[in-house]
Amino acid sequence: MKILYLITELDPGGAERIVYDLCRYLLQDGGNDITVAALDGSGEYATRIRELGIEVVDFRAMGVFCAFQALWRIRRFLRNNRFDIIHTHLYHANILGRIASCRLGIPVVSTCHITERRLLPWRFWLERITASLNSCEVAVSVAVKKFQRNHTGLADNYYRVIYNGIDLTLFCPISCSEKMTKRQALGIGGSSRPVVGFLGRYDFQKGPDIYINAVNHLPQEIRDGADFLCAGYGDMEAQLIEASSGNVRFAGYSKNPQDYLQTLDICVVPSRWEGFGLVALEAMACGCAVIASEVDSLPEFIADNGNGLLFNKGNAKELAGKILLLLNDQALRSELAENAVLTAKEFSLEIMAGEYLKLYKKITGDK
Repeated sequence: MKILYLITELDPGGAERIVYDLCRYLLQDGGNDITVAALDGSGEYATRIRELGIEVVDFRAMGVFCAFQALWRIRRFLRNNRFDIIHTHLYHANILGRIASCRLGIPVVSTCHITERRLLPWRFWLERITASLNSCEVAVSVAVKKFQRNHTGLADNYYRVIYNGIDLTLFCPISCSEKMTKRQALGIGGSSRPVVGFLGRYDFQKGPDIYINAVNHLPQEIRDGADFLCAGYGDMEAQLIEASSGNVRFAGYSKNPQDYLQTLDICVVPSRWEGFGLVALEAMACGCAVIASEVDSLPEFIADNGNGLLFNKGNAKELAGKILLLLNDQALRSELAENAVLTAKEFSLEIMAGEYLKLYKKITGDK
C-alpha cells in the first residue's frame, strides 16, 4: 500500500512521535511504500524519519499567509505521486490535505490529536465544511471525539477512536541497578531517595507551573528528602526557574524520554487539557506511579487509586498532597506502578498500528 503521511510540522511532540512510530511499524510489516510530508519539515522527527529510509517532503509553507502556497504545492505533489491513501495529522495539515486531494480520487483519513481550548471558532467551521472531503476522522481518545463532535456538529459515525500506542520495548521497567546507573548519569538520586519528575513542553497547556507550585507547597523536610526534576523545553522556562524554590532541578530536553522516565519513581502530568497524554502512558509503562490532572482523556486510562492518582485541574495544593502521599507510602507507590505497567500493555504500538492498517484497508477496499 502506498501511504502518504501529511503533518503540519515535525518538531518534538506527541502527534509527530505517532507518525514516526507508525512509519517504523508499517515498514516492518512489509508491503507498504511510505512517504512523509510536512508544511514545515525541518524538525527533529524529519531527521529520525529519514534515518528510517523514508522520504520526507518539506513544503516550506508554514504560517498564516502561506495557506494558498501550501495548497498549491501539496496538490501538485499529489498529482505527480499517486497514493493509495493520505493520512493527515494536526489541524493545518488536516484541512489542507482534504482540499488539496479534492477530485483526485485519493481517500483521506485525518487524525485529531487535541481538544483545542484556545478561542479559534473558525477552526471548527473549516472542519465542518471540509468533512465531506474526508473518509473519516480518527480521534485519539473518547474525549477528543466528544469534543470535536460537540464543536463541529458532525455526525457521531464520522469519528472513530483509535488510541495512541507506545513502543513497549523502549518504554518498560528496568532493574534497580540500571535505574541507579541512569540516575548517576543525570547526577541525581541516591539508592534510597525517591525521584519525582515532570516531562513535557514548558507551556500553559502542559501545566509545569502547577507542578512547580505543588513542590513549593511541600514541607521543607520532604523537599530535602527527595529529588525533584523538570525536563522539557519551551517559553516558560525562565518563569519556572524563577518560581522554583530551588529544590527542582531542570534537566533540559530529552530526545529519548524513556531514559528520563525510567529514572523516576513518581511522574506528574498536570495538564490543563489533553487530547491523549502520551507522556502519562509512557511513564506508566516505565513503572512510574503517575499523578495526573483529571481532564479530558487522562481518566480514560488512569483510574484514581487503581493505577495512578488524579487531582483537580490546576489545584497545586491538592497535587502537593498527592505527591506527599506517595512519598510517604512506598507500598501504595509500588502497587500503583505495578498496575500501571499492566495497563500500558493494552496500548501497544502494535495494537495502534494494526487498527490504522485495518482502517486503511477498509477505506481503500484492500482486503
